[in-house]
Amino acid sequence: MRPYPLVDDDPYTIGGHRLLARLGSGGMGTVYLARTPTGRTVALKAVHPALAENPDFVTRFQQETDTVRALGDLEHVPPFVGAGTDGGRPWLATAYVVGPSLTEAVAAHGPWPEASVRALGAQLAHGLAALHRTGVVHRDLKPSNILLTPTGPRLVDFGIARATDAEHRTGESPGTPAYMAPEQLTADAPAGPPCDVYALGSVLTYTACARPPFGDGEPGEVLYRITHEEPELDAVPDGLRPLLAECLQREPGSRPTAVSVAEQVGGDGWFGDRLPAAVLADIADRTARTGERPPPRASAGPPEPHRFTRRRLLTGVAAVAVVGAGGAVWASTGTGDSGSAARRTAPSPSASRSRDPGDPPGALWEYRANFTRSGIGAAAVLIDGTIMVPDDDNRYVYGIDARSGTLRWTADDDISFGFLAACGTTAVSRTVAQSGRLAGRESADGRVWLTAPLDVSFALLFQPVFAADGRAVYAVGHDPGTQQGDEAAERDRILLAYDMTDRRLRWRRPLRRSAATAAVGAVADGVLVFLENDEVVAYRAATGTPVWSRALSATVLDPQYNGLTKRTVAAADGTVVVAGRGVLCLDLRTGRTLWSLDPEDTGTSMKGYALHGGTTIDGTTIYLSVLGKDLTVLRRDDRHKGWEWRSRLSVPDSPAPPPLLAGGYVFPQRGSASVEDAIAVDLRTHSTAWTLKSVDSEAAETKLLSDGRVLYVLRGTRLRAYPLT
Repeated sequence: MRPYPLVDDDPYTIGGHRLLARLGSGGMGTVYLARTPTGRTVALKAVHPALAENPDFVTRFQQETDTVRALGDLEHVPPFVGAGTDGGRPWLATAYVVGPSLTEAVAAHGPWPEASVRALGAQLAHGLAALHRTGVVHRDLKPSNILLTPTGPRLVDFGIARATDAEHRTGESPGTPAYMAPEQLTADAPAGPPCDVYALGSVLTYTACARPPFGDGEPGEVLYRITHEEPELDAVPDGLRPLLAECLQREPGSRPTAVSVAEQVGGDGWFGDRLPAAVLADIADRTARTGERPPPRASAGPPEPHRFTRRRLLTGVAAVAVVGAGGAVWASTGTGDSGSAARRTAPSPSASRSRDPGDPPGALWEYRANFTRSGIGAAAVLIDGTIMVPDDDNRYVYGIDARSGTLRWTADDDISFGFLAACGTTAVSRTVAQSGRLAGRESADGRVWLTAPLDVSFALLFQPVFAADGRAVYAVGHDPGTQQGDEAAERDRILLAYDMTDRRLRWRRPLRRSAATAAVGAVADGVLVFLENDEVVAYRAATGTPVWSRALSATVLDPQYNGLTKRTVAAADGTVVVAGRGVLCLDLRTGRTLWSLDPEDTGTSMKGYALHGGTTIDGTTIYLSVLGKDLTVLRRDDRHKGWEWRSRLSVPDSPAPPPLLAGGYVFPQRGSASVEDAIAVDLRTHSTAWTLKSVDSEAAETKLLSDGRVLYVLRGTRLRAYPLT
């Protein structure tokens, strides 16, 4: 588990242990990275203060403490260090395991080969057998509760473990749905050692396939599949499938024992030799960071970024896989060095104040860094309270707290190269070194995980991920083996959908050949709209089935450097808008034309120019940028009923990004041509409400983001936040 910075509510010490960082937090408590008074580094779990007075929770926590203490020196359990109560708050400390969880390892590096799965299965089966001999059943075996070291996995979180003869307590959490045995769903049924064997079968299936045998999703859906359907084992290696099918039998008595699994699975020998190389390198990288200074608390002033180069040091990995006495451990998610050019101005939130009409709001905070370099800002995204800014030149990413303006993390970026797409709580991009995979970077801490190989090449595309909804991303790639020197007519393209929640390929389908090195599209209401230079095609987002297509003129606009014309497409609220030299408004479900706007309607004779830029659709209202400076607002059902806003600025070379709607205003986006950072157009009066003048003299890309209450302006060397309400 990689640590996180401490926050305001965390104490400085618990039970005499100095807290260094957070390892995680759940329903019962928080797990900290801590140091004992004698200098030993431990994982310290403390009950949430609000639950410390709840007798049921305290009893359950005491049971976990007694279980861990009783397990003594079992090989596959982190050693017990100490326990107690601090200010009425119970705590438990065990040795800290440096390695990643199985969840992290599979998410970051993909499914394991059969030999590695067998080695893991042998180790886990031996560990469970040892537990069962002591009379303890884990009852919550899952990938996140398995930590990896070169000497073997370690089982953690015995919060619901209990003796084989103990009675089930009403209200006690029975486990995690995707890894629960059917008998755990029945209150009066015994949940003995066979339930751990069932979970072991699920864990090994996940390790081999990157998904549990009954899939993911809502708990009720998963539990229904567990009790009514057969496990999905088609992707499990043939040699392992019969054994895992035995472990996943519905009847507890039909399953093998843990000892029997250990005998059948094979995989003996030193565990480190059988780990996938990427996982062993991950452990080495974390181990090499032992002794690092812990990070400042998240609420402190903006920290200097720590710039650590990526290392794959394997020497001495086993010796420090479980940290004992001496040395703090901090597995940093960030990169940086003390000589970084990034400089920050401490945020200075101002009290709410009234302002005269026409005056812009004052900045809530400002973050300073060298955002003027090429590519910076254009792909910045706001995800779950974090503004993620890729630095294409220096190959790292900033993660900035949108509320306070402080730096949450910085991370190496040898993956996205400046292009990010938001999906849920994750920023998604192509990979470069790991060909044929997509990468997800978590907004909370900057950590990266990789998809399994998708049998596609992204090497020739600058931005293969072109659209995303709350669950899936949509991308274009080429057949594996496609080379830079291949003729465009020889490049077979592939359109695909990847489910970020289930972490699986949803579908893929061939596209006709093209010289394009980027893709344009949008997704809404279960329909994916893909824009070609001579047609727009709609697909069902869930299956990839074509729904409709519309031909476009291939001669009105010339292709750009990336092989695409300057057309844009937007989709929302049952509507599709294709904009370029003209505008085409379509029904999203059928592709039927609702109305079109001819170039001559703009009142200009500029031939060959893309007159219209990005489009924003809000219900039945459509906001169009015109020539990158003006704004036209039209109605979906009658384009003649609308209004216009005109600017005095000169015309930029390229179409502008889509207008931004937030806080009762629409903000035309101007790219790098404007001397203003932002112009707020009032949606009620249709006139300029206020203007933010640029404070940087040099021309720089401007990026506007908003969460509906605050406007974030990224330009030049500054990221600023302005209140809208």
